[in-house]
Amino acid sequence: MERVVLIDGSALIYRAYFAIPSSFSTADGTPTNATYGFALMFRKLLAAKLARFGAVIFDAQAPRSETSATPSTRRSARRCPTTCVFSSR
Repeated sequence: MERVVLIDGSALIYRAYFAIPSSFSTADGTPTNATYGFALMFRKLLAAKLARFGAVIFDAQAPRSETSATPSTRRSARRCPTTCVFSSR
């Protein structure tokens, strides 16, 4: 049986944003830390050869339904900063 790896791209970019220093940016100041960190982590997953097939899935750009989260969870959840390449929420 073939193995498939599914990657939550949105979560990986969010994690990468905070893992790589914010000083990673282009000459004009555009932050690249999330993109760079995502590429590093994704490359590491590919190199591990955990599966023959894989896919990266990103969140839809529609309003999120947070009805399943408790009020305390919603208050403590960190939003993706506006400087993050993926920030559109």
